[in-house]
Amino acid sequence: MKIDVALVERVKAGDQEAFEKLYREIYQDLFKFGCFMMGNEREAEDTVSEAVFLIWKQIKKLREPEKFKSWSFTILANCCKKQERDSAGSGGGTGRGISWKRVER
Repeated sequence: MKIDVALVERVKAGDQEAFEKLYREIYQDLFKFGCFMMGNEREAEDTVSEAVFLIWKQIKKLREPEKFKSWSFTILANCCKKQERDSAGSGGGTGRGISWKRVER
């Protein structure tokens, strides 16, 4: 699915309605990726929520609106890495051990 660059530009300008529309367009893909990375839906939901918050907060830093989707997935992947590190450090990890070699290219 191709993302509407004009919609991304509206989000960069602070348009919350545009962000909600963009969110609805990419949520399922983000959630599927989150499930794949985290190994379960509960952790995926938490991690996707964190990523969506960061996407909104950092959208003005996006220099190439046409790359919004890949930029969003990069933020989500980083959130997954952080969650796995934090869980492993507290002894509450999934025990799954994410293999980042399959993600990073």
